[in-house]
Amino acid sequence: MADGRIPVLLDPDGLGGAPVLLAESNAILLYLAQKTRRFLLDDVALRLETLQWLFWQASSLGATFGQIGYYHRFEGSEIEDPSPLAKHVDEAKRLLGQLETRMVGHKWLVGNDYSIADMAVPPWIRNLIGY
Repeated sequence: MADGRIPVLLDPDGLGGAPVLLAESNAILLYLAQKTRRFLLDDVALRLETLQWLFWQASSLGATFGQIGYYHRFEGSEIEDPSPLAKHVDEAKRLLGQLETRMVGHKWLVGNDYSIADMAVPPWIRNLIGY
């Protein structure tokens, strides 16, 4: 399903020995965590919580911040109606509030160890600051 997307991972020596071709950042993170048995905890509850934050990044944080980037850096800057951008900015503030609340008393998003959720979230915040 690479479909001309970036990033893409081609692992000629995939799980079970068959080649693996993947697109989508979080699918790649999940695959690599499963293959290397790192950055995704064995404890089922913590694993599910990690996946929850990974999916939160993909469906909420990344989507909202991506829209803000569109309005600031690309064709969206030509749209005169400020309400779509304002809607996304308000949602970004809400999501950052969720993240801030989560990080109180936590070094990492889930448990005591760095995980794929911690890999997925910070680049979006860095890029938002850049926009």
